[in-house]
Parts: sequence; C-alpha cells; structure tokens
Amino acid sequence: MNRILIAASLILTLLILTVPASADTVVNLTKSNNPIFDGNIDIGVIYNGTTKTISVQYISDNTTYNPLGIDMFFYNLDNDVQNVSEAGWNRVGPKPATVAGFGWFESGKYQNPGGSGGITSPIIFTLENTFGVIPENDENNTFAVHIRFSDGQSAFVTDGTVEVVDDDDSSISIEKLTNGEDGPVLLAGSPVEWTYNVTNTGNVTLTNISVIDSEGVIVICPKDTLIPGEYMICTANGTAIEGFYNNTGYVYGEYNGFTVTASDTSSYIGVNASISIEKLTNGEDGPVLLAGSPVEWTYNVTNTGNVTLTNISVIDSEGVIVICPKDTLIPGEYMICTANGTAIEGFYNNTGYVYGEYNGLIVNSSDTSSYTGVNASISIEKLTNGEDDPVLLAGSPVEWTYNVTNTGNVTLTNISVIDSEGVIVICPKDTLIPGEYMICTANGTAIEGFYNNTGYVYGEYNGLIVNSSDTSSYTGVNASISIEKLINGEDANEPPGPVIHLGNTVVWTFNVTNTGTVKLTNITVVDDKLGLICEIDELKPGESKVCTVTGQASAKSQMNIATVTGWYEDMMVMDDDPAHYFGYRGGISIDAPTATGIITVMFVGLFILFYMKREKY
Repeated sequence: MNRILIAASLILTLLILTVPASADTVVNLTKSNNPIFDGNIDIGVIYNGTTKTISVQYISDNTTYNPLGIDMFFYNLDNDVQNVSEAGWNRVGPKPATVAGFGWFESGKYQNPGGSGGITSPIIFTLENTFGVIPENDENNTFAVHIRFSDGQSAFVTDGTVEVVDDDDSSISIEKLTNGEDGPVLLAGSPVEWTYNVTNTGNVTLTNISVIDSEGVIVICPKDTLIPGEYMICTANGTAIEGFYNNTGYVYGEYNGFTVTASDTSSYIGVNASISIEKLTNGEDGPVLLAGSPVEWTYNVTNTGNVTLTNISVIDSEGVIVICPKDTLIPGEYMICTANGTAIEGFYNNTGYVYGEYNGLIVNSSDTSSYTGVNASISIEKLTNGEDDPVLLAGSPVEWTYNVTNTGNVTLTNISVIDSEGVIVICPKDTLIPGEYMICTANGTAIEGFYNNTGYVYGEYNGLIVNSSDTSSYTGVNASISIEKLINGEDANEPPGPVIHLGNTVVWTFNVTNTGTVKLTNITVVDDKLGLICEIDELKPGESKVCTVTGQASAKSQMNIATVTGWYEDMMVMDDDPAHYFGYRGGISIDAPTATGIITVMFVGLFILFYMKREKY
C-alpha cells in the first residue's frame, strides 16, 4: 500500500465556508491543491448546542481526476468504528442537482454518472444531525470525507489530514498453520488444530471478514472487522488421518463494496506411529508369591505402527531398573525387557511405561502388573527313636517321627511327607491352619553302621507350593554278648544232663564272650540258683572270660539258668544259657560220665523192650 501524507507539503489556500449566521462555533479545516491530488476540500463544523452542522466544499482543477463519488463518515476515535449511520443526517442547503454533472445526494453519497471535465465550481452542501445532542467540542468524534476517482486513487480527509491511497492496496493476508507448524508429522487419530492468522495489510478498515477452508472444516473467527494493521487468529479443529494431507484457508474482506482475498495452504503427514507394552510378574498377571522369593518382571514391547521407532526406553513406576536388548524396533518387531526384585508381603503392583520416537514425534504406552506376597511356610523336624543321631542295636526297631508345623500366616492344604529312603510315612491329616502342627510317623529296623534319611514335607496355598526338609541319623552297632554254661565240663542245655551222685562235686563253668564289634563294659554274670557269679570290667570284641563256681550235687533233676549283661555306652546287651544235671542216691559212687552212660543204656533197653512187646501183640 502506498500512502502519501500530503498535508505538510500543500500550499494552503483559504476557502471561505458559507455557514448560518446563528452559528456559535465554526471549525474550519482547509486543504488546497497539490501536484498529486489536484483538488480542494474544505470542511466546516458548526456547534449550536443542539445540532452539529457540517459544510463540505470540493474543487478540482484537473480533468484527470474524475470523481466517482463522495462518502462521508462519522467516527468515534476511542474505538475507531463508525458509530452513526448515514441515515442519521438530514441534508439542508443547496441541492447537488444545482451542480452540473452530479446526481442527487443519496444516503450521504454523491454519485457521478460518468461526467468529465473535472469540477471547476465549488460544491457546497450541508448536513445536520438529527440524532440528538452532541456535546460541544467533543474531541472523541470526528468527521471524515472519502472521495473516489475513476483511476483508482482516493482522497481520504479526516480531522485536518488528507491522505492519498490506492484502492488496489486495500489488502488482507492469511497465514495457516497446523498444530503451530507448517508440514508437521502427526499421529493418525490425534487432535489437529489449524490456526489462520488474518491481518489487515491495507490502510482502510475491512468488514465482513470470513475464512473458509478448502476441506470444509468449520473455521471460527473472533470478529469480522479489522482496522489497518490489525490481526486476529481464527481456528478450526479436526482429527489427523494417516498419510499426506493438506488444506487451504481462504480469507475474504470487504471495503466500500470492494472484496479483498488471500489464501494459504498448510499440510501434515499422518503416521501410524504406535507402541505397546505387556508387563508380567514371573510370567503371570497377579500371581501369589512367597514373600522373600525372587521376582522377575518382563515387559513385552511391540512396535504396533507402520514406521520404525527409535530411542525406545522402558521406565518402571517403582524405580526398578529395566534392561532392554535394543532401542530401535521396525514395524511389527518386539523385544522383551526385564527387571528383577524380591517379593514383599502384601499386595504390590507397578506399571511399566514405554516411550519411542519417530521423526521427533513421541509415542508411549503403559501396562500394570501385580502380585500378592504371602508368608506361606512350613517346617519339619525329624527324629529317630525320639532322638537325633542315637546309637541303636542293629536289628532293633526304629521309629521315625516327623513334627510338621505351619509356620506361615495362611492355611496350608494337601500336606504330605515323603522320606528319602522310601519308608512309608503316615500323617494324621493334610491341612494345617497357621501355627498348627502334627506328628507323622514311620517304622523300620536298625541296620549296622551309620544310617540317615531325610523327611521332605510339602504344602500348598492357592496353587503355591511350600516345602521344607530335615535329616535324622543313627548308628547301628552290633553290640552283643554270649554265655555258655557247662556242668562238670558238659554243655547240658537239655535234660537230664550229667548224672551226678548225690553229694559229689559239681563244677559250673560260665564262658562269657563279646560277640559284637564294640567293646562292652560292666559285665555281670548271674545264676538264678547260684546268684552272682562274677563281674567283668570289660571285654573287647571277640574276647572271652571264664567264671567258675563249685558245689555239691543235689538230688533229682536240677536246672539253673545263667544270665550275662553288658553295656555299650548306655545300651545294655544280654544273653542266657540253661544247664541241667541229675542227682541220684545209691551204694555205688560213680562219676558223672559213668552214670550218664548207665542211664543211657537203661533208657535204650527200656525202649527195645517196649517195642518188642508191641510187635507181639
């Protein structure tokens, strides 16, 4: 726009306004010829307290400037808008028809029907307001005259200033942006805001301004009028679609029947850049874990879009360190990231957040996983014959006891006990509430040597298996002793034994032997008829000792039993052996072997005689 301020360079020529004699105040604004605008405009204002009378005189000496019309406006300087319509003025004084070449005054405008030759005589007309009292010397109000010429130039007179403008420079501009940028990359499905920066780039006020978008989106503007240099931001909204997209904003404005327009195009690229994450705890979502047990979180990250994502990272809400094998994924590719910790008691959850980037565009996703940490635990105490590591006689009975206790804070079910050596363990129940215990048992026979076996207990809570174990042992020893009792050198375990004349000497011999593999101590030999026979301090394995007692034979058949006891540590071993003899009365004294022979012959003879008699009958 070319604006030339000519007031300072004009040669002022006073032209006298004709005003009513009754005027109280006269304001003369006089403008004269200049080389560009060859014409004079003189504006006079009269205030009489109730009305405002305005007189306008116009002279043009140059036939080049063929006026098309005169427009008059009344402005308020505070908001720079026309505040009184032309219909509010009443024409008085000479009619325009008295001036050759001009038509009638209509709505505050002189129309030139195409005459030429310029205006050589002054045009004087007067307007008087009919809309009420205007305060005297109201500096906020001013009168303006706009003269348009056939070659496109204009003269704009207001408050003592003449400006020459070019109507073609009445212009408007528009700058269209998409989300504040031109050509951004957007996520398909994300919000889009188009902004249209509309500026009045001319030197006249534009009205009826509107903005239309080529793609039919609704554009909203805060106003429809802009003074010179003023701008406004219009907006429209939509949703990004996948692929290349552009649309054009068209702006239209109007000045004095003339329409000005401008346009601008903005575009974006809609991409399907997306990412997903699936978070699991020990391979599950919401498992029940033992408090104190290891936890592994896995984060399955997948590029679910159609563009390659870079700078991928995973962050956990609880601050655990997440490790990923890479930071770039092509479309459809996935990776497993991991983090580790220790389960705590109670309900626990944490969220994995994944971030990725495409061409400066950030995409993200999240997923939460949880677990319940429980104190589910069990204990077992295994004993052998009520002890831990006793010494047992090889071959003696063994009873193993398994004391099983629920040491947690939840009820355990499906409890079972298994022994490492395959012995059958019997339990009275299979469920224990917190703090409850039970005694399970198994039985066997001690073997020689060192022996141990382990009891394993298993329980279940909500699909979670808990277990414990305990080992017990014993040492099986061959601690044994034997006694052989002889009467007069004869082992007479069965009756009648040796035949001994009444009163003859009887010699009882007690042969004691350690038949085991350990040393025996505190050995005592006792006879049920003879009493204490002897005491032996110790016998090593395989060692023997002989104790003897003498006496006189008693009548008839005699039997007595010898018993030996010995000790290995706190374990007693024993053995016994009987002995028989027959004491008789007679005149002949015979020794025991001879008597035994005679008695044997007598028994044989009696047997033969009995057999022969039986055959006879």
